[in-house]
Amino acid sequence: MAIVINGSGTVTGLSVGGLPDGTVDEGTLATDSVTAAKIPASLENTFVSGRKNIFINGDFSVNQRGLTTSAVTATNGAYNIDRLANYIVGVGAQVALGSEELIGGTYETPVKYTVNSAASGRLGALQKVEKWYKGQTVIMSAWVKSNNANARLRIYDGSNEFYSSAHTGGGAWEKLTATGTLATNAGQLYCYLFIVDGSGGSVTLTTNDYIHIAKYQLELGSVATDFEQRSYGEELALCQRYLWRTTGNDFAGIASGHVRNSTKLRVVIPNPVTMRTAPTLSISGTLKGNAGADTVDITVIGSSWTGKVASMAEFNQSGLTAGYGCILHHTDNTSNYLQMDSEL
Repeated sequence: MAIVINGSGTVTGLSVGGLPDGTVDEGTLATDSVTAAKIPASLENTFVSGRKNIFINGDFSVNQRGLTTSAVTATNGAYNIDRLANYIVGVGAQVALGSEELIGGTYETPVKYTVNSAASGRLGALQKVEKWYKGQTVIMSAWVKSNNANARLRIYDGSNEFYSSAHTGGGAWEKLTATGTLATNAGQLYCYLFIVDGSGGSVTLTTNDYIHIAKYQLELGSVATDFEQRSYGEELALCQRYLWRTTGNDFAGIASGHVRNSTKLRVVIPNPVTMRTAPTLSISGTLKGNAGADTVDITVIGSSWTGKVASMAEFNQSGLTAGYGCILHHTDNTSNYLQMDSEL
């Protein structure tokens, strides 16, 4: 088809709706295949705007606490990896990172819980959700591998609880889902991935019973969509709202301040993100303080005044000279750190 603009500026030869004179055939447009196109029903639930996964660190990519493939003792309520609290009742257990493997179509690194002291009990983990989503329908999903046929998911809002069907116990990866509508007066939301009976009670657990967890997600609605992959930087910032820990060697800097008197070194510590609440400050190992000509070991917190945006802390050390500026920094050791914790 040729489009010609003549000397008078009139457009000729333009066909709209199949008519050569330029008039619009409304019937043709109304039934056109483009205007009638729609998303196939099989794909409707995969188109979700914004960030859909309410859980944080569902792929365990952020590991500020340094969980490794070497199993360590799992203590009930403790965190061995960011945003995943242990739920260990009645039994002894260990936790570790697994090796990367293909799980539900993508390569993932799971977290593994294993019984090492048999008894009647419960074994697994949970994430506590800060926002309550009162009165809304939510669905939790996760890929789970277990050799126990009581592995399942649970959503608990303080009043109502919703369970997934149980894992077969066959030792293969299976996607489990649990869904329900939260109470309008829902309290804090707890979402579990654990070995437990169908009503939340203890079961017989034997040595080497295990539950492995990967790709866990909580989203609004009643259809579990594909796991949302977020960038590491975004996931790290979300985790740091609840905990952040310094890392580094080669004497990496942490904070600056001044020497208040002969026994007190005071510094201001900025948080990388605004934290959930005023955090608890702790240090592990030995840090260093440079003040004038002095370099001193920092191992004891004298006082601290923590805040959601920044904190101030005093460290005890003898033999300081008042009035000097100072720098708090790492030694040449990656295992020593300063930590701010405001977990739920």
